[in-house]
Amino acid sequence: MIKSNCHTHTQFCDGKCTAEEIVISAIERGFTSLGFSGHSPMDFKNDWGMTEEKGPLYIEEISRLKEKYKDKIEIICGIELDADYCGIDLDDFVYSIGSVHQLRFGDEVYYLDYSADETLRCAKNHFGGNTSLLAKAYFERLSDFIVSTPVSLVGHFDLIMKFNEKTPIFDESDPIYRESALTAVRKILEKKPGMLFEVNTGAMYRKGNKTPYPSRFILEEIKKLRGRITVTSDAHNGESIDFGYEVAEKIIADCGFDKVYKLEGNIFT
Repeated sequence: MIKSNCHTHTQFCDGKCTAEEIVISAIERGFTSLGFSGHSPMDFKNDWGMTEEKGPLYIEEISRLKEKYKDKIEIICGIELDADYCGIDLDDFVYSIGSVHQLRFGDEVYYLDYSADETLRCAKNHFGGNTSLLAKAYFERLSDFIVSTPVSLVGHFDLIMKFNEKTPIFDESDPIYRESALTAVRKILEKKPGMLFEVNTGAMYRKGNKTPYPSRFILEEIKKLRGRITVTSDAHNGESIDFGYEVAEKIIADCGFDKVYKLEGNIFT
């Protein structure tokens, strides 16, 4: 099993544990490397991103842990860069995960990974109840952000599917949904050949989902277009640092990928 994770959250944002507690858990599980990826500050009020004031403290703490545990594990300081980020210098981080968590309409913000009800409310208020049109807007927002921003990898590509196993919101067989997702993959890999996508097991741990993001048909398109992949747990505590990896690795193998990249030093190899 892969013993690395680059998508990790701590109490500096919406994580449940300190960074050191997660480091200790990773060491106990035999990890060779661990990347931290605190949620970036954003240009609107929220309760899950780091504040601009916490950013320097986050960097300082990860640096301290990197030195303290250098003989046991490699620790890397990254950032999960939201499309609405502000107040940080990307040069302060070794890598960045590019993600979209919300859609905005003027002063209205809809958090698409908060609840099924929130997603349905967004569809009702702005897409006439058509969730495939909401998906189209989400994938366009994500792909536009990825191709216009110097990020290292694409975060939870189809995050909007988070609640779908228990509350069917999106129909992946709908032509609008399916083509919107595939168009976004093609756009990203046309503009950034070989871009790295994460296979993210976060909703398996937090929501009991059976499979990771992205869905298999999306992974197959990434493989077809020579995109690269890495496995992440999107961990918010030490317990979940490698949750669902065996399932993710089997799906990856079934889709024909011959390599899974992991973070080592300042590159994915």
